[in-house]
Amino acid sequence: MQARSLLKESDWLLELADRPSFIKGVVGWVDLLSPQVEEQLACLSRHPKFRGVRHVVHDEPDDRFMMHEDFIRGTGKLKKFGLTYDLLLFPRHVPVAYELVELFPEQPFVVDHIAMPLIKEHKMGSWDTDLRQLAIFPNVYCKVSGLVTEADWKNWKPGDFTLYLDVV
Repeated sequence: MQARSLLKESDWLLELADRPSFIKGVVGWVDLLSPQVEEQLACLSRHPKFRGVRHVVHDEPDDRFMMHEDFIRGTGKLKKFGLTYDLLLFPRHVPVAYELVELFPEQPFVVDHIAMPLIKEHKMGSWDTDLRQLAIFPNVYCKVSGLVTEADWKNWKPGDFTLYLDVV
């Protein structure tokens, strides 16, 4: 799974996937804003374990980053290569993700880390309503992962996740 926004990292992850290992697929990074996005996707897609793309949206200063014209154009190239787009979001980005998904009804999307709810604070906010709204799309999937990263790292208990898992 991509962590840094570098093409070299996608290449490195695919090199790791070539070794005998437990790696079955790679979700990497390409510059979806780039005029060369299609070339980048074509190159990476030659590797049979390249499965999808994600961008660390929650690190962008603009909460509506996914609705930029170039980002939408780049996202529109993924289906041609049979790739998913992983939505790495904070709860405030879920309504924007809804707008993006609505534009691409045949593009598979994966919500990473259940959109990182406020587990440490034991709050829902609008996360549950927004996530349920996003879930109406049949092309949206959800990865139940990374929950501990949003919990109190030193004092979490399994029960801290129940409320959020019930929504998912």
